[in-house]
Amino acid sequence: MPHLMLAVDVLGAVMVAVGFGGLIFIHELGHYLACRVTGTRVEAFSIGFGPKLFGWRRGHTVYKLSLIPLGGYVKMAAENPGERGTGAPDEFPNKSFSQRLFIMSAGVLFNLILAFLLFAWAFGIGVPTPKAQIGYVVRGGPAWEAGLLPGDTVTHVDGQEILGFTDLVAEVALSDEGPVTLTVVRDGKTLELEVTPEKRRGQPDLAITNAWDFAARVAPDSPVALAGGQPREITGSPTRIVR
Repeated sequence: MPHLMLAVDVLGAVMVAVGFGGLIFIHELGHYLACRVTGTRVEAFSIGFGPKLFGWRRGHTVYKLSLIPLGGYVKMAAENPGERGTGAPDEFPNKSFSQRLFIMSAGVLFNLILAFLLFAWAFGIGVPTPKAQIGYVVRGGPAWEAGLLPGDTVTHVDGQEILGFTDLVAEVALSDEGPVTLTVVRDGKTLELEVTPEKRRGQPDLAITNAWDFAARVAPDSPVALAGGQPREITGSPTRIVR
């Protein structure tokens, strides 16, 4: 088991490094392409800091991958304060204010474009969301009084279909503490139960928890385990919302 946990940690670290490196690459690519558009000379395009692992030169630019994958940079000609330039028109200080502003903003702009594209991709393939399956009913609470049981799955609130537990909470919160009719599936049968929410933490609430958040595990030697508590088996699977 320790070896497995170590492997998982190493894999996680690699995934973080790859993901972070990808973000950096897109950011620096924005700066680089803006330099190309404005005719600004780029002396180095590096992903990572520190010693160079490998790279190549093409024209005036050295492209390289460096040892520490926690950053990156695009080095423009005469970019740094105090750096002596030649007065050439392709040096960064000799560009107009609008061109320099465009170059410095392009990295953030590319990150925003990437975020939009990734959001559209994730939304297109669907987002898993927990079903509105009841995990725990507070004794004496509104749901308990109405007869809801652990394991019940709520499919509609006042005739409005819900796609997950978050929808159930939202519909109840918008009920203004009035009674709501829940359509519930229990052991393959469909029931309709009227529940009057009570105000808790400033909004109407049924005093229930989601099955996917309740009692997934009982830690050995914990008070619950010593009292005879057992992990609760959760049936079904998350709903996948596809737009």
